[in-house]
Amino acid sequence: LLTIGGSDIEAFIGVGLGTAEAKGFAVEDLDFALVMAREQSGSHRDWLTLQASTPFAGFVGIDELSMEVSNASVLINLASGTSIIDYASVPLEVSTGDGSEPITLTVDGSVGEQIRLSGNFAISLFNFFRIDGSLALNKQSGSAIVTNEGAVDVDQLLIGGSGLNAFIGANGGEDPANRGADALGLNVENVSFGLALQRDANGRTFTSVEATTGAASFVGIDGLSLSASALSVSINTVDTGTEFVDYSAGATELAIETGGTPIQMSMDGSAG
Repeated sequence: LLTIGGSDIEAFIGVGLGTAEAKGFAVEDLDFALVMAREQSGSHRDWLTLQASTPFAGFVGIDELSMEVSNASVLINLASGTSIIDYASVPLEVSTGDGSEPITLTVDGSVGEQIRLSGNFAISLFNFFRIDGSLALNKQSGSAIVTNEGAVDVDQLLIGGSGLNAFIGANGGEDPANRGADALGLNVENVSFGLALQRDANGRTFTSVEATTGAASFVGIDGLSLSASALSVSINTVDTGTEFVDYSAGATELAIETGGTPIQMSMDGSAG
């Protein structure tokens, strides 16, 4: 068993460190716990677990590119075989250095292998494209109720977002509710979505999307006025066959993390 921990770690890759002209990628106040374990006998299985968090990570000092994440968290629990270490049953305390609080791992191994990422993101490219809001990604194993088949074991990739605002155009600024008199482009406000990609042992991939948006409109374009509010989107498909995942009451229960309020999937699979 090898454990590595750290607390309040500062990192920077770039030029001009410590000056007002610094340009590069920075991470602030990173806390992490890493565990690598190997079975001493038998098949010598390996396990890896990582838990980390940081209040800020992103590019700094690059005018054309702004990409940052705040309140980010990472959770990874993997194995070389099918058995996963269950820290919920036997928590493991990882030291993070002298004088620092240890990190206690309590990852639920009964969920299977997991990769979870979440945080508040803000991305701006060349003053033309900007998006900000909360995002979460979760890769795990699970079960889905498929119409006319019942419960099916699946590998799941779940992606969710909440409070997302986006602008494509020029002079969009940072306030989605007030892009400014010079703004020119497409503005979208308060988007929440849940995306589930689920694959079974036969290679079928089920794709489900539920999304809502508060408002969408073109701004600053003379002669063109187009806006919409309270839009909703529901998509439930499969790449092979005619059976679908059923999220109606009493069937598949799936809440997709978004970094904010989870999206509870609710589509009726019998509707196709």
